[in-house]
Amino acid sequence: MNTPMMWANPNNLDLINDKREIERLKNHKIDKTVKQKNATKTKLIDILNKAFALRLKPNFEI
Repeated sequence: MNTPMMWANPNNLDLINDKREIERLKNHKIDKTVKQKNATKTKLIDILNKAFALRLKPNFEI
């Protein structure tokens, strides 16, 4: 919620700031979970690549 300060009622400034803080925290939480999911996918891809690389190598090189 982006309310310009010049239009805001001075009695509601704390409420506006609280709402902004809540929205900021929600967005941060969403960004964090997306980053964690992407990191998990990257780790999974790395593990699969290593598994296939080991499977394709001849036994004497392991």
